[in-house]
Amino acid sequence: MRTPIYGATLGGKVPTNLRAAPVGDSPQMANPAVADAILQGQLAIAETTQPIDDDVWQCAGPNEKWFAAAHGFVWLGDLLSSGQPEAAERALLLVDKWIDSHLGYSKAAWKSDLIGRRLANWVCWAPQLLELGGPSFRDRFSESVARQIKHLKRIARFELDGAARITAITGLIAGEAVLSSGDISKRSVRILAIELDRQVHGDGGHGSRSPEIHLTVLSDLILLRNLLNALQIEVPEVLHNVIDRMAPMTRFFRHGDGGFAQFNGGGEADPALINHVLKTAKSDGKAPDRAPHTGFERAVAGNMTVIMDAGIPNSHPSLNSFVHAGTLGFEVSIGKERLIVNCGCRANLDAEWHWASRLTAAHSTVTIADTNSCELYETGGAADKSIAVACDRGEIDGNCWFSASHDGYEENFGLVHRRRLYVDASGQDLRGEDTIVGEGIHPYAARFHLHPSVKVALQQNQSSALLRTASGMGWRFRIGGGRLDLTDSVYLGGHAMAKRAQQLVIHGETTDAATTVKWALQPE
Repeated sequence: MRTPIYGATLGGKVPTNLRAAPVGDSPQMANPAVADAILQGQLAIAETTQPIDDDVWQCAGPNEKWFAAAHGFVWLGDLLSSGQPEAAERALLLVDKWIDSHLGYSKAAWKSDLIGRRLANWVCWAPQLLELGGPSFRDRFSESVARQIKHLKRIARFELDGAARITAITGLIAGEAVLSSGDISKRSVRILAIELDRQVHGDGGHGSRSPEIHLTVLSDLILLRNLLNALQIEVPEVLHNVIDRMAPMTRFFRHGDGGFAQFNGGGEADPALINHVLKTAKSDGKAPDRAPHTGFERAVAGNMTVIMDAGIPNSHPSLNSFVHAGTLGFEVSIGKERLIVNCGCRANLDAEWHWASRLTAAHSTVTIADTNSCELYETGGAADKSIAVACDRGEIDGNCWFSASHDGYEENFGLVHRRRLYVDASGQDLRGEDTIVGEGIHPYAARFHLHPSVKVALQQNQSSALLRTASGMGWRFRIGGGRLDLTDSVYLGGHAMAKRAQQLVIHGETTDAATTVKWALQPE
């Protein structure tokens, strides 16, 4: 694909029937700071900055994240929606320069997901660009879109997997829509339908089991649906159906502060962005109580929200290359304050932090002998070994319990971890029971990572601790069995870099009989 001969196959007659219409409800939320930086000559995206000079479209940039955001034109909406007089001219200039620099194929800038993201953003903002650019720009723009579509048709189904593949396919359909005479390719719609059936579970959760990846996929689908509506092209029924399933699941992953619980590579995310995406989804389905196909449980009682990972970590390894070994990990929030958390993750973490965030010890669950509950690879992915996870749930008079187990420690230690959580109807009583079943003596650690805003004091008898939230609310954590310690932790999922935090850890050893540790969290 790198040869001039391949580049020649992308050519053809320049389309003359380009269609454009303003997309009224974009799931992308504008960032005025990005627009201001661009107008000052800096492309400040993906938490890094690169000067906008004559070589901006030829350089690798500070890192891969910046390159993907830049060449995916995720900043285009920030600039064009800013309302600043010179914004449209600067946007037109940058798009035109990209077209001049990348009319032919290049490996980095022509990755399928980057083309998909780029086409979706170009098409979304085409009316403003075309109005200012005139006939000559229109021809160059049409030719570039056509060449990228031709390449995307060849590779979208297999070059990448997971959310990136959906980004590629939705971008392909968006590009076809603006070059069509009122229809889109049945083949592309069929490919999208097949991929959505493979990647999105019946309960609406994305197969990556990551709330942030889930939100990205939902945003791509909403943008495509709204674009087709704007162009008065019939929206495939599969788009409506999947959006209506994914929107309630997005609500499922939210804590009381509006951000996401942190599972499988996702951080909190921006609550305002989540609100915006859900608003543009135009789907009012309520959050379900459980997501059995995706593998999560949720309980909301009073001001308390509890969300637990009760799924197989490597059930879809191709959909999330950086799965976490956090089975039976859980998070708790009280109102808008987070209390018990997982360490979380951020897209811009360096390799060492990224690896650490994936370990079992980075989650509020039980670790045996400092060993992960599933075998992870530092380069990404996990061992292809079947881990059995079972979960049951019950509710009586508003009181809720879940009981789950996994055998991730059976091969190495002959042990099974069972966790039972109980939340009373008032949200004033959370009780847990961790049971380790098997033979042999092995050290265990039941970890409860605390949000950085939580202050904690361990009591002298090492059987309880007092937790105090930022608002001053006190909660007593008590244990029965094992020894309670207070140690350092780190929080990686917020909007800043790593933050110092603390964790409560129940230490002990297994026995030849079942070993049970009980704990409770109640207002002080």
